[in-house]
Amino acid sequence: MKKFASVLVISLLVAGTAAWADVVEPGLEDYSGYDCAGDGNPMPEDGSCGPGVPKIETWLENNVLGFSDLDELYKYDVGEGESGILASLFDAEIGDQGGIIGYSGSDPFQATWLLVKDGVEEPIWYLFDISGWDPLAVDLYLQNFWPGQGAISHVAIYGVPEPSVLALFGLGLLGIGISRRRRSGLKA
Repeated sequence: MKKFASVLVISLLVAGTAAWADVVEPGLEDYSGYDCAGDGNPMPEDGSCGPGVPKIETWLENNVLGFSDLDELYKYDVGEGESGILASLFDAEIGDQGGIIGYSGSDPFQATWLLVKDGVEEPIWYLFDISGWDPLAVDLYLQNFWPGQGAISHVAIYGVPEPSVLALFGLGLLGIGISRRRRSGLKA
């Protein structure tokens, strides 16, 4: 009976953990790796991708169907900060081999891809299909990236924001433009 109770408690803890986070890690079936030059050869020792190698976003636009129609909703650059059209609505804590990304907004959006990049280790980035992720319900939990050899340099979420989010973003830009115009008019 005592063994059964222990198994039940452990099962409930695991089930409870799964309810608040989607785990993302290399080796899961929705993963694709990119080996820098795209030729299957190891990356040069200096860590560069070499001349003529397209930027990641360009490669994705050319090789992932529909990627060019997506927006960079959120990007977390380790040591440099956050960007993207929904940056103010995300909270992230990213360490060397993992981290957690949470969404604090109330408006839904359609996330499609998660990009996790190192830049030095092979493969230099991982791409995950997160089209089934519900950001209003669960966080993304990243784990086991380049253990013992590298570190995450940035993560980015690509997708399509809802029209209401785009409208609020547009109104914010309009307000900034009007404010600047008024200030420049006052200085003249």
